[in-house]
Amino acid sequence: MRGKIGYGPAIWYTWENMPQAKPHPSNYRAGEDFAAWGIPVNGTGWNNDGTVEPCVILFANSPQFLELELTSATGSQTNLHDAEHIRAKVGLEFLKRESVEPTSDRWRVCVSGRRGRAIIAASSRCSLPTVSKERLADSQTPWLLRQVSWRLPEQKPANPP
Repeated sequence: MRGKIGYGPAIWYTWENMPQAKPHPSNYRAGEDFAAWGIPVNGTGWNNDGTVEPCVILFANSPQFLELELTSATGSQTNLHDAEHIRAKVGLEFLKRESVEPTSDRWRVCVSGRRGRAIIAASSRCSLPTVSKERLADSQTPWLLRQVSWRLPEQKPANPP
């Protein structure tokens, strides 16, 4: 059966073929109702309680960067080595990891496209592998994903005096 995969034919989703999709903000947070956005497969791998599977799929509109905020899942201990396995891909491009920073209670992982320009000009499928390639078949990861941001919030002009 040449040209077929087990789940049916591959479909490339873009804003143009998803007229029911509503515009979305500059980030997603744990517990997000992904179905409300009207985008098929958006949020796959990110559970309501923040737990994530080995790969998360999100759609972002004109991402300038990706910033992930994570904590250790209950009963898990994470370290810099674990955090350095987190990667990001937008469309077909793996992104450059800019930083991996521990904060008081979280990890912040930042990635960006080449030369800091917008990664892609339209809505994009973002794949976020959250473990090493050797652990991609695992059913659980040591992470809780709290937030993913991809654009700075829109700046509103100050009101004149």
